[in-house]
Amino acid sequence: MLTAERIEEHLARSPASQARVLRIARGKPTLLDRLWLRPELMMPEADPWQRAILQDRRSSCLILASRGSGKSAVTGRKALWNAMTNDHFVLVVSASEKQAFEYILQNVIGPYWNNPAVALKREPTMSEIEFAGGGRVVAESHSERSIRGYQGVNWLVLDEAAL
Repeated sequence: MLTAERIEEHLARSPASQARVLRIARGKPTLLDRLWLRPELMMPEADPWQRAILQDRRSSCLILASRGSGKSAVTGRKALWNAMTNDHFVLVVSASEKQAFEYILQNVIGPYWNNPAVALKREPTMSEIEFAGGGRVVAESHSERSIRGYQGVNWLVLDEAAL
């Protein structure tokens, strides 16, 4: 829901954010504007609990759910949404390099190709997707060596409680 507080937050951010709010107010939102407004559109097949996570604007979330219930799918869509609509840097930390690659390919890059609302800065790799606006999602293994040095992380995903 677009609240007065959310409008003020985006008007204060940048000219691009101001343009987004104006397009929405004028009834002429782009696909990206619609995704920003309704993040649940990132996963139309979502269960109610997944939809609630996608709609939640808080900065942290802990999911306790059974195996195979769709935790990685929903956190991948949320990571993609944060990178595409808010130009955030999302770091995904998995238990192994193989799991990190699987996570980003299945839950971030795959869904992006189903809904390419933002131009890419360059072609995605096995561990990263970066958008022209500056948002990106990077997946790494949990080793100190692989995650040391990353700065400015806006959203952190600990896949399978990797740490």
